[in-house]
Amino acid sequence: RRELAVERRLVVRLKSERSTSTEVVVASFHGRVPEAGPLPLRTLEPLGVARETGRLAVATASPFRVRVQDVAGLDQIDRSGFEPPESAGQDLALLAAYRYTARPWRMELQIDRLQPEIEVFDRTAVQVGGREIALHSLLTAQVTVAPLASLSLRLPAELRVSELQVPDGATWFLDRGPEGQQLTIRLDKPRMGSLELVLRGELARDASRSEFQVPGVRMPGVLQYRGQWAIGFDEDWQAVLVDAGGAGPLEPSQLDPALQQVMDGPPDYAFHYDSPGEPVRFELTKAPSRLIGQVTTVVSVRAGEVAYLCNLDLEVRQAARAEFQLVTPEWLGADLELQGAEFRQVHSETDGRYRTWRIQLQQPVRGTYRLQLTQTLPLPEDRTLRAAFIRPRDVERLQQYLVLENLTSDQIVPRRMQGVATVSPNAAPESLAESLRRQATAIYRVDEDDAQLTWERRVHELQAGLQAAIPLVDLTTVIHRDGRYRAQAVYRIRNFTLQFLEVELPVHSQVWSVQVADQPVRPAMDQQPGSSTLLLPLQRTSAGDFSSDVVLVYGGHLGRSLRHWSHVPIPVPQILSDVPVSRTLWTVYLPDEYRVSWVDADSNLERVAAASLRDERQRSFLDELRELVQVASHPGESAARSKAYWNIQRLGTTLQDYAQPQVRRADVAPADVRQQAQQIEAEIRQLERLDREVEQGERGADFYFQKQAEQEFRDPAEQEFRGPAEQEAFRGEVPSERTGPPRDALRRQAADQLLRLKSDSDHELQRAEEPEAKRLDRAVTPLASDPDQRPGDPDLLPVGTAHHFRKLHGEPQLALRIRHQDLGYQLAAWVWAGLCLLLAVGVIRVLTRPKLAQRVRRTWPNWLFLAGLAWLFLLPGVFVGWLLLVTAACVRLTRARRPRHRRKRWVPATPS
Repeated sequence: RRELAVERRLVVRLKSERSTSTEVVVASFHGRVPEAGPLPLRTLEPLGVARETGRLAVATASPFRVRVQDVAGLDQIDRSGFEPPESAGQDLALLAAYRYTARPWRMELQIDRLQPEIEVFDRTAVQVGGREIALHSLLTAQVTVAPLASLSLRLPAELRVSELQVPDGATWFLDRGPEGQQLTIRLDKPRMGSLELVLRGELARDASRSEFQVPGVRMPGVLQYRGQWAIGFDEDWQAVLVDAGGAGPLEPSQLDPALQQVMDGPPDYAFHYDSPGEPVRFELTKAPSRLIGQVTTVVSVRAGEVAYLCNLDLEVRQAARAEFQLVTPEWLGADLELQGAEFRQVHSETDGRYRTWRIQLQQPVRGTYRLQLTQTLPLPEDRTLRAAFIRPRDVERLQQYLVLENLTSDQIVPRRMQGVATVSPNAAPESLAESLRRQATAIYRVDEDDAQLTWERRVHELQAGLQAAIPLVDLTTVIHRDGRYRAQAVYRIRNFTLQFLEVELPVHSQVWSVQVADQPVRPAMDQQPGSSTLLLPLQRTSAGDFSSDVVLVYGGHLGRSLRHWSHVPIPVPQILSDVPVSRTLWTVYLPDEYRVSWVDADSNLERVAAASLRDERQRSFLDELRELVQVASHPGESAARSKAYWNIQRLGTTLQDYAQPQVRRADVAPADVRQQAQQIEAEIRQLERLDREVEQGERGADFYFQKQAEQEFRDPAEQEFRGPAEQEAFRGEVPSERTGPPRDALRRQAADQLLRLKSDSDHELQRAEEPEAKRLDRAVTPLASDPDQRPGDPDLLPVGTAHHFRKLHGEPQLALRIRHQDLGYQLAAWVWAGLCLLLAVGVIRVLTRPKLAQRVRRTWPNWLFLAGLAWLFLLPGVFVGWLLLVTAACVRLTRARRPRHRRKRWVPATPS
């Protein structure tokens, strides 16, 4: 369009007429600046004035350079005294100042735009993997001279940008062209100073090409471009430098700290350069892998079969590996069950003696890789068991162990051992499960390649064991003053084959009642001269049952009444059957007025407190429970094992009361009882866990070996940029369905409905099982209760003072020496009366002697010394006795130091 050459007029109208000076501020700008040539400067010219004077200043901003070309009618002045108006801005720099007194005047300016100068410091980390290259660049751009509005970077054509950090407020976009990619970053406003950029991306790499050029990021049009390279190669590759491209070597410790933080470890190569040149080139070759293995083979002998379970922990070092080879004996067969991660295909071939397995994986792996082999074979008819030696090939170092597990009642003994050594369970590999480590029959370490190991299985018939055993005998005897006694003997017995318990009653005693498992029975009596033998019928119990109680209540007479001083042998039934007794607890009640001491020569028990009896009952119960746990832990299926497991489940929280101290209860179990209960509780939890695992299926490799931590066997670069969903899909894991409260509520509701539907039938079933439940409750409840609170015969109520005794193993014998309290009072009264009589006689004798005062004055320190000595040992208030002794001693010392005057001997006068 045409530009008008006419001048414009600006009219400013005031609100009122002014007769004094008026200040008018006008801000204007020139819309066009010529790209080349001078710019004539024209300013506003007031019209209708008589005289015009003024000042003119030339200022410039940082992106421009201004020079004054021609000046006419203007006089230059000092620019330091010129103050530009506030509307002109604060970022202007004054170049010159002029003044004029009249028009016309002329000024021409030469204006040039300045270009920014950029210095770039590039730090790039390159991690080379098998199929991918990870690039991480840190760029610091230092902008000087003029502000910068945008940046441009050239990127490799195949780079996938995964992360980009730009200055705040900036926007960026990628432009893909035939020559590569260009990254443009536009700032929110022109800036000067330091700009930080972070770029991270990946490139695909052709693994078939041996030559490798290090990719990088370039920024064109910069004044100076310097940087550092940190290059790391995967362990699968060996790199040889071909051409450094003008870059110089650099120690890894001299790299920029920011670049050292980006790298996972020390780089393989480090370079520095002052100007970008040719790319750095390497020659790559495949690196050999190193393999270290640990093989643990479990030989599990079961009912009718023998299982071989092998666990191979292979550690792949230096370079990844996608194929493994194993050698197994041919007699194991070709139908082995192999378990591992990322199987692609498995091949096997045999030479008649050994079978070689080739296992190919989907991706090369590095680190720890686990293989598991499982095979089950029938038991050989010749009763010879062979050990399976499974070895991986191409292994630098190999550790091999063999574990023998016997789940049968047969005896397995080694027949031939060559190249193997027996080790302790602590020396077993860590991959072995703790339960198998404790229960293994034997653990062997293989030391030679041609090792041989065979066992012989010996089948033994069952041998007869104990007919019965008595874990606890609880005796209670109440003795009256007239010599009568009532007693109760509770025999807690585990009977396997015994029909009767033969017991000999004390002399002059008779049976009141006999109960077996809470049922009254009629015992058989065998009367003989001088003794009476009692045959108590017993209930048959299995190895998985708790003991049953045989309660014998009897009474009799000691033969005489209790005197003031008596020696009393306590009668007790003697067990004639060959049945061992583990513990005997005895409580004897005597009248309160008697003092009791037991006779060591005629007794084999020890006197204890009442709490000790309760602790012994708890220990007896825990010992019995431990035997049941051992029966329930026995391998194989049997009625005794099922019965023991059922009885253990019926205990409920009884065992927890022993294992955990009750703060509110006064009868807290001692520390050893709590520790024993905690151990049994842990064994029961282990037993329940093993039973749950056996119910889920047969014992597999996961049962015998520790679980391995989940690990992905991928290239580090590929694993780093895989999303969570891809990682789950790669591991082959399907997220489990979330179980919420509604599902639990439905389960509880269904259980309640089943209980209501079966209420009638369950009531009848409880009636049928009531005796068994009562026996179980009786086996547990009395152990935790006070013996004084147990119901019994009315004549057996505790009367008098209780005295408690105990004995471990053997028949008890107890004899007591009793003394009546009245005897002591009478003896004390006679002694006191004699002392008073002697004192009275001594006082009368002294008072009747001549010169009493002189004798008292001479001998009173001796009497004071005797009184202090008696007070010191016989009377309370020891300090009084010491005071009397010190006073007497001081008086004696004072008299001993006085000079003795010779007394004149009186001679009677003789008549003249």
